[in-house]
This record gives sequence, structure tokens and C-alpha cells, in this order.
Amino acid sequence: MWILILLICSLPVSGALWAKKEARGIVGRAITINCHYGVWYWSHVKYWCRGSTRQCDVVATTNQQNGRISITDNKSRGVFVVTMKDLRSGDAGWYSCGIETSVLDPMYNVNLQISNAPSALWAQNKVTGVLGRSITIDCHYDKLSQSHVKYWSRQCSVLVKSDDPDGRRGRISITDNKTQGLFVVTMEDLRTGDAGWYSCGIDQHGSLSIFPVKLQISDEPVSVPELRFLSPPNASCSGGSVSVSCESVQGSLPIQYTWYEKAPSEDSKISDTNKLDLHCQSFTQQHHQYYCTASNHQGEKSSEMVTVSVIHISENDCSYLTQISSIAPSVLWAKNKVTGVLGRSITIDCHYDKLSQSHVKSWSRQCSGLVKSDDPDGRRGRMSITDNKTPGLFVVTMEDLRSGDAGWYSCGIDKPGLLSIFPVKLQISDEPVSVPELRFLSPPNASCSGGSVSVSCESVQGSLPIQYTWYEKTPPEDSKISDTNKLDLHCQSFTQQHHQYYCTASNHQGEKSSETVTVSVSKGAGGLTTNTDLISNATMWILILLICSLPVSGALWAKEEVRGIVGRSITIDCHYGVWYRSHVKYWCRGWNRQCDVVAKTNWQNGRISVTDNKSRRVFVVTMKDLRSGDAGWYSCGIEASGLDPLYNVNLQISNEPMSVPELKFLSPPNASCSGGSVSVSCESVQGSLPIQYTWYEKTPPEDSKISDTNKLDLHCQSFKQQHHQYYCTASNNQGEKSSEMVNVLVFDTTGNCSYVIQSSIVSGALWAKEEVRGIVGRSITIDCHYGVWYRSHVKYWCRGWNRQCDVVAKTNWQNGRISITDNKSRRVFVVTMKDLRSGDAGWYSCGIEASGLDPLYNVNLQISNEPMSVPELKFLSPPNASCSGGSVSVSCESVQGSLPIQYTWYEKTPSEDSKISDTNKLDLHCQSFTQQHHQYYCTASNNQGEKSSEMVNVLVFDPTGNCSYVIQSSIGPKYTCEDFTTISTTISPTTLTTSSGSTFVSKSYIIWNVIRWGLFALLVICAVTVTWYPGKSKSLSESDAPNATNVGK
Repeated sequence: MWILILLICSLPVSGALWAKKEARGIVGRAITINCHYGVWYWSHVKYWCRGSTRQCDVVATTNQQNGRISITDNKSRGVFVVTMKDLRSGDAGWYSCGIETSVLDPMYNVNLQISNAPSALWAQNKVTGVLGRSITIDCHYDKLSQSHVKYWSRQCSVLVKSDDPDGRRGRISITDNKTQGLFVVTMEDLRTGDAGWYSCGIDQHGSLSIFPVKLQISDEPVSVPELRFLSPPNASCSGGSVSVSCESVQGSLPIQYTWYEKAPSEDSKISDTNKLDLHCQSFTQQHHQYYCTASNHQGEKSSEMVTVSVIHISENDCSYLTQISSIAPSVLWAKNKVTGVLGRSITIDCHYDKLSQSHVKSWSRQCSGLVKSDDPDGRRGRMSITDNKTPGLFVVTMEDLRSGDAGWYSCGIDKPGLLSIFPVKLQISDEPVSVPELRFLSPPNASCSGGSVSVSCESVQGSLPIQYTWYEKTPPEDSKISDTNKLDLHCQSFTQQHHQYYCTASNHQGEKSSETVTVSVSKGAGGLTTNTDLISNATMWILILLICSLPVSGALWAKEEVRGIVGRSITIDCHYGVWYRSHVKYWCRGWNRQCDVVAKTNWQNGRISVTDNKSRRVFVVTMKDLRSGDAGWYSCGIEASGLDPLYNVNLQISNEPMSVPELKFLSPPNASCSGGSVSVSCESVQGSLPIQYTWYEKTPPEDSKISDTNKLDLHCQSFKQQHHQYYCTASNNQGEKSSEMVNVLVFDTTGNCSYVIQSSIVSGALWAKEEVRGIVGRSITIDCHYGVWYRSHVKYWCRGWNRQCDVVAKTNWQNGRISITDNKSRRVFVVTMKDLRSGDAGWYSCGIEASGLDPLYNVNLQISNEPMSVPELKFLSPPNASCSGGSVSVSCESVQGSLPIQYTWYEKTPSEDSKISDTNKLDLHCQSFTQQHHQYYCTASNNQGEKSSEMVNVLVFDPTGNCSYVIQSSIGPKYTCEDFTTISTTISPTTLTTSSGSTFVSKSYIIWNVIRWGLFALLVICAVTVTWYPGKSKSLSESDAPNATNVGK
């Protein structure tokens, strides 16, 4: 039981791999990239690959190099160095540091930028160092300068030269790497007065080459201290001492370190050094917790916790286990929390060092061994171990998982007199099935010769067992075919020309359906043929006509797949073309034109409503209180005079566990100082509803329940002692999760009560998105949300991440391109930054003026220079004005991409397209037409490139007399000019030739519209003939096989 208590204190590994996110090199030179890794990866193969995903191309590994690229692994420093020589422009792009593991390889993306050397000497013209620390400046030079003396100077005064003894003068040194064409200046123990302009210099026999560099000195707070074992942590198992170091790798020096032991009343100081020594003599009880603080004049930060659990202690010897929250001991480590799915299998990877290769590995639960690597075949019942000594990894497999399998386990290595263990918490999840995936089990083209085809259906996620059922779609009710996951298709099973099949997968969490398998049957001489073999050329022309009559693509669109959660709401945005503004919009269940309308813009249906935002040209479907049965196919639709445009949307409903509950102050927390009551709410913002909330107070030996609501009311009457701890739980049918702790420290419970609430609650006080992205030249808005008690306070937006940030706008004044609008009803103030520039990128803070410390929330603004999108065309005047010879205007706009954007209109001509204007507006009128057909398009360009719009086609009916014309494009609804008497009936003959050689001549646009309906009637007759023909000609086919064969060909 003692060891079991330790297991709760383990946390997962973080910071496994990192590097600089951006590296800069010069054409023809070399560059090195340092990839830092955790100590547990020292024996693994490292690699460098091109790309930013797991499908990147490996270009070098630690055991082989690739021409210009090599890798050197420095295991003592925990860094592998990538060297790329003879850089070329094509080398620029995204790369990744990677480490080979048995599971997902840890990767870290690096953006490599390559530039041409601007001169014989080049460096970064602005660098920033941190007070008290060191900085290195890379000065690049060309090959002609290899043998010359290099120096570093300030205001024409040389500070150090490469020919100085050891290349050093005081705090400054130079190292000249002639191979790479690079000399590195190092300045140590930086001071405030070091800020200013410096120069990289080369003395070329009386001729000086210099490059100016501006050095900025930053006074920064310490980073969270990092803990590291200085001695093997498993020495504790035999009673030996263990040392842990504490270091803040960022922040201004000097930094003061202090170690504390966590105690109930007040934490006790142990030492004022950065080193903690643990040994048996220092333990007075079974459990100890230690942490260190790092502080400079900017503030203080605390490290994570070092947890010690004493297993055995006596006068002569002891043994204990030591765990740093996120640092796995180098002897043995694994993921400390894994999740398996009910009924399925799970594998747990336990990594170990080379010294443990020959030892027996084990998997145990509550100190009871479940399976060992030396068992027969490494198996006991549902559990097995496979030991892979080459990478130093043994894999535990647990099959047919059950609810009772959840709990704490341990990876173990049995060494003589010493047992190394690593705790692993196994969670068992009861999950719904995923959408079944379909797969051909036999070649699908076997159907062409009448052979059978098999299709499998499998839900790759979800708790087992899973029941599969195949159905055929038939009116009025779908008919069941089989209760297996396999569908066999063969000619004997087809009774009509078209069939549709789908399968369902279900477990006790619900049911989901696959996509549809569609079969089209046509009987020919040799088996299955396509119906197009039976359609005459004349009918094909009619088909082409009908295809041209379909609604314009792009008139209506939405996300093809959306996901909702049981009990919550979902909104689906259906975007439409400008010409549909006044039409009725609807939402219907189904994917074809026989779908069931469940809501329209002028009426709603219980839980479903439609809201039409005509200015944005989007109608929003809202579905509340989602249920499992709501899953399936729906369609956005618009009522039109012809065929309604539809867009299919697949709605998936999942039953999800709730998120960790978030705490929020409902009243000012500082009311506690005068004895007032304070309310805290608890809310799980994700997960299936309903969610049950419960508040508890942490008390020994068992936590006591306070209420079954999501609100905690704190007031003096409820405090019986000096310290109280509260937390809330949120639970649904998927499980339970607990919030962070609310700590209350009471100063006086007898007289005038006052107390302080200690918690990391920030939600509710002030919050925003931590990272936002803007585009050069455009605007961006940042929403800063705040608590109800800050309604009347002044809000501001400042540049920087600490309380010394520069205020650039307030709610009562704006500053040029930046303004703030405070929406007090929604409790959000909106920062608007217009005409964004590259220099605007960086850290900002939402802030609120308060009587004490102003609440701040940091926001990282990133500015990108992006290419424009394909220009969109839009009518600025009614297009049918063309029918009476009026002018029509068309605008061209690229809605995305960096500004400024240059627009140009062209007319497409045979030899070379001719420019019309350098504006985004095209004016069409009779005077500009010199022939019957014209084609126009516009281009949009910025410094990232150029893109062209779709084509605007103009057909002129009579360019010499009373002019009328039609504009053919997908930017608006199709129209005709039948209602205008001014249309000429003598347009130029247009020839259409069929396969029989007949020629159809269109005498006028009106005549063509009349005969179009006649052609439609002819198509109906042909369709009936095509359906009837195969049965009628069966005997003919059998008696005239050669002819049938020729038809098939």
C-alpha cells in the first residue's frame, strides 16, 4: 500500500524534444541546428527530415549522413547537431528534428530560411540579450576574408580581435570558424550599459569591412525552474542518497534559489542553494514533498514537486522512491497514464536503459506480478510481454479489456537486490462506435463480367462487442439483409436496375451507419454493362443540354461534416450566392430532393430553427438539445423556381466525457477581505449533457459533500478552522472529473472575519484567445472577456506581457489604427487593429484598470504576409439590364490575402489578352462590343503572387442595330431575355453537328428556348425506350451474338 500511494504522484513526460523554431542560413555557407532531447532518449536513433508532418522525408540519421547533411549526437549534453553544408536556395522550408521510437516519434518543427549574402560581411542587425546572461552574435563573411583578422567594436573602439590571446578581452571573446565562414562573438555577464550599437569587422590590410549590429538588453523574469537528477534516482531503493538540481534557464541574473518542504501549516525552508540532497536521515515520516523557487528582481516562480515515498525505514537501513513530476528516471520510464477501450486490446511501452537489457521485465498490479518476460512465451492469460532489447523497450499487451482492469500498474525490472518500477495508470473507456468504414474484399471490377463482389464493414473504434447489420434501402422501410459485417453482391440477388446498401454498427453506447454502396445493373450479352451503351448520340446531346440547366455550383455550400455532442447545441452555417437573398431557406433531413423539411426561415420546429443573415449571405441552422437519433444526413436548401439548390451535410452525434470543470468567480473575490461572501461557479464546457455537479470539502479521512449544484458560496459562518480546501466534480454517463482546488485561509474566525481565497482561477476575471493571427494590410479584432464586477472599469490594450507594458488604446480614447469598444452587456471589450503591418507582431495584453494590481491576459499576435484568394465576381447592377441594351457593372474582389491588392481587367483575345482597366470594376455596355462573343476576366495580385477570376462570357444578339446581350457566368442566376421585345431575332447562325452529320441551326434565342422544351419531351420518350429495350431485345441478342459483342465493344 505504501508503494501504491506513490503512483498517484506521477505525471507525464514533457519537453522531450525542442529546438529553435527558426534558423537562418546563407547560400553557399553551412548552418548548424541544435536539437535538444530528454535524457531517456540518449540511446535512440535521431534524424532530420524535410517537412512538418509525420510523412516528412528523412534526409539524415545519426548512423548515416546524406551528402551535404550530417548529424552528430552529443549524448552528454542531450543534443544532436544537424549540419547542412553548401546551402542552396531550394533548401529553404520546413524541417523536423525527430527521434525514432516504437510508438509516435517525437518531432519538433524548424523553419529554415535561406538568403543570399548581401555583402562580404553579414549578421543579424538586431539582437537581444538578457541581463546577467551571455549572448552570441554570428558574423558571416565570404571566402576571400578567411585569412583576415576579425574584430568586434563599439563606436569605433575595438573591443576584441581574433588575434588576441585566446581571442578574448575581459567578458568578450571571438571564435573564428573559417570552414563555415563565420566568426562568433560572445559577450558574457550582460549589463544594462551594454545596450547600443556594435559592429562586426574585418581588417583587410587597411581597408575595413564592418556590419552594424544593435544589441538590446532585456530585463526578464525567471522561467519556471527545471528539476534534474544529479545522481541515479534508483539509488534510493537501496538507501543511497539522491541529488536534484533546480535551474531557471531564462530570466535576468542573478537568480536566487531556495528549497522548501511542503508542510500543512507553513512550508519550511531547507536551503538557499539550487541543490537538494535526499537521504534516509532526513526522513521523519512516510511521505515528503519538496519544491524549489527561483527569484530575481522581476519576481519569483516555483518548480514542480519532488515526491518521496518511504518504503522501509529502520535504524540500520531504509529504502524510498523519488519522483519528479515530469522527469522519468533514466533507468525505466513509460507513459504514466494510458487509456484503453472496453473489449479491445492495449499496449504499454516500457523503456529502459542498456544496463537493464539482460534482466527480467515484469508487469504488476498492487505489488502482485501479473506477467514476466521469462514466463512461457511471455504470457499469462490475457496479458503478455515482448522484450525488444535493441531499442531498450518491453511491450505489455492486455487483451479483452474489462471495466475492472482500470487502476494502477507498474512496469518493473528485476535486478539482484533491486526492483526498479515505474507507475502507470490504466483508464478504461466505454466508447461509442465510430462511423463504419467500407472496404472491398474482392476486386470491384469483377462486377463487369457478372462476378460476385464482397464488401466489408468495420467500426475501428468503440467498445466491443460490436453488432453489424446490412440493409438495403427500399421504400417505405429499409430491409435487413444480414447480421454480419460482410455484404456479398452477385447477379442472382438483383431484382431491379438500381440498388442501395448500407451497414450499421452498434454497441450499448449507440449505433452509426456507413456510407451507401450504390449498384447500377444493366444486362448485356457478356454480363454487366453500363447504360450509356444503349443511349443514342441524339439522346446524348439532350443530356448535355440538361446538364447545362443544373443550378450553378457554388450557389450554396457548407461544411460537409459537422459534429455535435449529446445534450448540447450545434450551429451549421449555410452560405449562398447574392442572388438568393430574398429566397426562403430551409433545413431538411435527407440527402436528395425527397428530404423532409424540418425548419424554414419563416418558421421553426421545436429544437430546430433557421436564421438568415442576408448581409453576410449565410443562413444559420441551430439544433438544440441534440440526441443520438439526430445523427445522419441533412441538406441546406433554398426554394427556387426550378430545381432547389441543395448541399448535403453529414451530422455526427457523439456521447463524450465532460472536460475538467473550470472555476469562475461570480462575485469580486476581494470581498472576502471585509468578511463578505464570495461565490464560485463550476462548469464543464465540453461533454454530453446532462452533467451533474457536486461540491466537496477536503477533510480527513473522507471528503464531505457540500452541495449538488455548480455553485459554491463562501462566507464566514461556514468556516470552523483556519484552512479549508474545496473542489467540485462534474459527471455524466461517460465518467467523472474533478476541478482544481479552492484554498481558503481564514485570518480571524472569532471577531471581524476576513479570509483570502488562494486559487489559480483566472477564468471569469479576464481572458482571451492566447494566440491570434492577422494579415498584412487587413484588420483584426481581439475579444477580451471579463468578470461582471469589472463592468464600470476602464479597459485597455497594451504592448508587452508584463505590468510595464505600453498602453496603446483605452476604452475612453483610441490611438490611430487601434480602438477599443466595450460591450458591457456581453462583458467583452473588443480591440480593433486596422491596416496591420509586419511590425505589429508580438505580445500584447488585455488589461483592466483596478485599485490594486491590474488584471492582465497575454495575447500573442502573429502577422503573416499571405497570397490573395481567387478573386470573386459580383454584379453591381441588375444583369438583365443587358436585355434592353443597358450597361452592367461587375466587381472583382479577393477577400483574402495581404493588402494592398492590385486589380486588372482583361479581355481574352486570340493573339494576346488585352488590358481594359486597372480597377476592380468592369463596365459592360453596347458601345464596347465589336463582335458577337466577348470573354473577360480579372486578376488580383500582391507581393505574394497573382490569381485570376473565372470568366465572364458575353453573347451579343445584334451589335449593329438595337443592341441586346446576355452575360453568362456563375456569379448570378441564369436569365433570359424572352420578356424584352427589343431582342433581335436574327442572331448569327450557330452550328451544332451530331454524329449523323445533321446540322442544327439556331435562328434566334427565342426559337431556341421554344424547341428546348420539345427536346426535353424527346428525352423522356428516349428514356422509356432505353428502359424497355434490353428486355425486348433479349432474344435478338441471343440469336445475334456477334452483333451483341460489337455493341459491348
